Amino acid sequence: MQINRRLKAAAVLAIALGLTGCFNSGVYRTARTLKKGEGDLGFSFAVTNISQTSTTVRATESGESKSDESDTSLTLPTIIPEISYHLGITDDFEFGGRVAPGSLFIELDGKYRFIGGPDEKLHVAAGLHLGYQTALIMDGPSVSIPVIATYDVSDNIAINVAAFGRVLFLDDAVEDLDVAFTGTTTTVGGHIGLELRGDTFYIMPAFEVSKWMAETETESDGQSATVDFDTTVMQGMINFGIVFGREKQQLDRMEKKIDKMDEKLDRALDK
Repeated sequence: MQINRRLKAAAVLAIALGLTGCFNSGVYRTARTLKKGEGDLGFSFAVTNISQTSTTVRATESGESKSDESDTSLTLPTIIPEISYHLGITDDFEFGGRVAPGSLFIELDGKYRFIGGPDEKLHVAAGLHLGYQTALIMDGPSVSIPVIATYDVSDNIAINVAAFGRVLFLDDAVEDLDVAFTGTTTTVGGHIGLELRGDTFYIMPAFEVSKWMAETETESDGQSATVDFDTTVMQGMINFGIVFGREKQQLDRMEKKIDKMDEKLDRALDK
């Protein structure tokens, strides 16, 4: 009886963790890359709707398996924003990362633009994200690959679409617990949004939908329970940021123009 109660409590805790943690956005940037030497400090807020079906399979006292299914839906706002920073390594490659305090997540990422350039309208890029997720008593690494396409409608407005996949591996974070947790989460999703930008700032309203499929195992005193999650996540988000380093480029261009004017003036005086 005590073991079954412990397994039930562990399964309920796994469901609670599945609902409250790790639903950070899959895409929060465009396919456009920073120029070499430019930096970008960004912030992201979101409202997340979670619709989840969880199926718990555990052993009864007689040794038979018992299955319980529950459906849950809730909406959560982002209270603490995600914070990101990226640096242009070349004109087609940038490197950076983000911290998401609300979902207990940290990530490093790189993005390479393989279609497009500074003066072109269409940009296509692919990225590799390596993260680390903690869910209080479970934690583990994650790998994500987004593919992003951005089309410039005008000098200041662009349409952004993307698809992404992610795998998250969770294991025990606390060794002294009587209950052991392990799990794997696989995510696929899509993203659509707008980018409104100036010379040194941008705002990106966007909508994202993703499917999270997870299996979490709990074990206590040789008995185990499995919780399968089938979760649909919809997020309305707004990202905004400030770009650094463009002021120097503008000054350099002004200096070059002044130098050319001086050269023309010198030639005119020589005549």
